[in-house]
Amino acid sequence: MNEWRQRFERFGPGIGLFVVLAFVALLYAPTLQFQFVYDDVFQIALNPHVHSWHYFPIYFTQNVWSHVPNNTAGFYRPLFLLWLRVNNVMFADEPAGWHLTTLLVHLLATFLVYLLGRELLKNRNTALLSAAIFGVHPIHLEAAAWVSGVNESLAGVLFLSAFLGYLQWKKSSGKKQWLPASLGFYTAALLVKETAAALVLVIAAYEYFCRTSENSEWAERRPAQFRVLAWYGGVLLMYCFARSFAVHGFANHATASIRTSLLSWPWLLCLYLKMLVWPARLSPLYDFSYVMAGLDFRLILPGMAAIVLVLALIRCSRRHSSKVALFLFTWFAITLAPAFVQFLLARSSESYHDRYLYLPSVAFALLVGELFDRTAQQAGPIRRPVVWTCSAVVLVLLAVSARSQMGVWENNYSLFAHAHEVAPGNELAASNLAAELINRGKYLEARALSLDMIRLHPGTLPPLGTAASASFLLHDYAAAEQYYSSAIELDPKQSHYFYMLGLAEVRLGKYNQAIANLHEAIRLSPDEPFLHYALGNAFAEQQDWAGAQEEFLAELRLNSDGSQLPAKQALQNAQTHLQAKIRLASSNPSSDPR
Repeated sequence: MNEWRQRFERFGPGIGLFVVLAFVALLYAPTLQFQFVYDDVFQIALNPHVHSWHYFPIYFTQNVWSHVPNNTAGFYRPLFLLWLRVNNVMFADEPAGWHLTTLLVHLLATFLVYLLGRELLKNRNTALLSAAIFGVHPIHLEAAAWVSGVNESLAGVLFLSAFLGYLQWKKSSGKKQWLPASLGFYTAALLVKETAAALVLVIAAYEYFCRTSENSEWAERRPAQFRVLAWYGGVLLMYCFARSFAVHGFANHATASIRTSLLSWPWLLCLYLKMLVWPARLSPLYDFSYVMAGLDFRLILPGMAAIVLVLALIRCSRRHSSKVALFLFTWFAITLAPAFVQFLLARSSESYHDRYLYLPSVAFALLVGELFDRTAQQAGPIRRPVVWTCSAVVLVLLAVSARSQMGVWENNYSLFAHAHEVAPGNELAASNLAAELINRGKYLEARALSLDMIRLHPGTLPPLGTAASASFLLHDYAAAEQYYSSAIELDPKQSHYFYMLGLAEVRLGKYNQAIANLHEAIRLSPDEPFLHYALGNAFAEQQDWAGAQEEFLAELRLNSDGSQLPAKQALQNAQTHLQAKIRLASSNPSSDPR
């Protein structure tokens, strides 16, 4: 009997960890059949920067959306672009491979949560339960089922590796090899996503809250321990220096004032906590109603709850046994803080997202695991099986919730149809759904949906764009002209709007206006295909064959591949007409050779 117990103690945790990881892998296995959705299309399929190593140097000198003309993104993520490039080399445009590596990263994060739980909670069973909660929690659907969401899990893996490296450095009495490894992981995490900067504060919080659990020898060396934070601060400063050269400022599309955003913070916190505790009807986009006054119950009730929580944490901080729990609460607050900063800069349609909870959920999972473990220990041998049965039920419920909501991410139509159902007032969700309806040939439905959003959110760009596209495809060129003109008033730097406006005006016979707008499109995007071709057609409609010939030649110089057969044929037609004009002019000197 003792021999079997020894074997279980030796191999049981490893078997348990394998079961947890296998369960998470099976849970998310259907994602291997999913398509590219949402940002995947622009970030992968239509991103030339991840299709060639030629662009590798600019990963470190430009923002992550630099391939999009006139973008204002403020995200500096060179190693994320490198990750996309490596996946493109391996899988090209086949989504299955991309989804596989995305799932593998989430599994690695789950494994690291187990290691962190074992270090902090000193109990392998609690660590296993925490890792299982983290792995199956539906809040991670964006990170595990969406290819572009891998930046959260990838940054999370590097963040956890850096912190675990720091713990190992402390545990090994300052052996030098662990500190460089931790700093290296921290550097990589920063270059995947900016929110990894929080690690400095997490380490400082650990040193502050968990110091009494160390021996007196460490207490004497505590100033040296804190000086090590300077290394992490130095890495952060170098990152900020590099980022300042590549990206100037942050993308700022804020809808609300800073005062309104600050008043809304308590309610935002409630929404994030609700998503962790009751992860139902998760969506890539949500409606958010700002708190406009200090007497709003969405400010008063969360504020009172926050005061009670702070008082409870202060009381717990006096108890030695609660130090780790207090640290985990601080971890949650620190890693969630970037989401509140982003909230200040975001437009209302993107106020908050599930994926921002990836790192905070590490602390949540460890706290829940610790809660079940303590309850089981205090319950006694008779009631203990009931406690662990309850924990198993919680895991099953989380897994069922994740699986039932996973299919939303299968394709763009299901994703945005669900997003519009959850957030019927979100103009971005409606516009993306309208774009999918257009792709499916449902132009009337797309325009009706877009017009509803225009009435609900006058002066916003996305619904104007889809209303214009649907009208153009319905051959309602007058309406298309109106919507494209309104879109240009809001954003005069988008060449696509000038291009489509020019096409609509050609069909309306407004050739001079069309030519002016197509010239502007070319000025904004001189290397964009089809612009010169469209301008050549506008000249041809005016019988200006010399101008048409010039534009068709310009189109062929920019794009000489087989896709330009229409331009070649149009050039031949223009040259034929031009030669006929020249022959006519030679026989009649008073005629115009154009």
